[in-house]
Amino acid sequence: MNMELEEAIQGMSIEDDTPLILSSQAKFCSVERNACSLIGRFLNPSHQRMSNWILDMPRIWRIYSTVRGVALFQDRFQFFFKSEDDLLEILKSGVWTQDEWCVLMERWVEKPPEDYLMFLPVWVRLRNIPVNYYTEDTIKEIAGCVGNVIKIELDLEKYQAQDYVRVQILFDVRNFLRNHKAIQVPSGELVSVTFDYERIRKRCFLCQRLTHEKVDCPLRQQESNPISSGFANNLVKSKEMHQKEIDHAMISKKSSCYSESGLKESSVVLNK
Repeated sequence: MNMELEEAIQGMSIEDDTPLILSSQAKFCSVERNACSLIGRFLNPSHQRMSNWILDMPRIWRIYSTVRGVALFQDRFQFFFKSEDDLLEILKSGVWTQDEWCVLMERWVEKPPEDYLMFLPVWVRLRNIPVNYYTEDTIKEIAGCVGNVIKIELDLEKYQAQDYVRVQILFDVRNFLRNHKAIQVPSGELVSVTFDYERIRKRCFLCQRLTHEKVDCPLRQQESNPISSGFANNLVKSKEMHQKEIDHAMISKKSSCYSESGLKESSVVLNK
């Protein structure tokens, strides 16, 4: 009787892992509704508030009744627009931030590529460009060290009051922000061109990435990890002791060789 009861309980606890097959009927699919929407994600979700973002952005965008936000995951969200013009206007506005950390947004696609929501369109200010190489091709080459160039704001026939050139790039958020780049001109002279990123506020000041603060940086955690540090120190000490033993053995061996050589020479002299 007990065996039958145990088998019954085991049978009840086994979950049905057969996948649920969704119907292809239109009422089960939201593709048509998603067509005029954007998907976004927080780069540092532990320091960004989703509820504030969903509720505040329609007011900030000044399109109160024509957009609706939905929180999808801790770091993902979706905004539905009634007007495609409004959607495109938001996307071309540049970098948006929540609690001073960057937010990625792209237009919804039914089958997103692997690098979906990995690139941030950002305006960069380039300073200290070599005077004799102040051309669009040179600027594009230099800005390409940061990301894929989208647009260069440069007109060599007009006045330029600012001491920089603005370039819009697609920045891969898996990389670090480069603050400067050494440029060598054909004469051999080195010039350091600096990069300033518009509307990017917070970043890690240790590794220059946009996904965490300095206190949470993996590089700092590795340095402060007592286990890994202790292991590294012990490894160094072990190598040093091993090297000392080798050096001592080599010295002893040389001394032995010298002693044997001296004995042989003395023996030769005495025999003579």
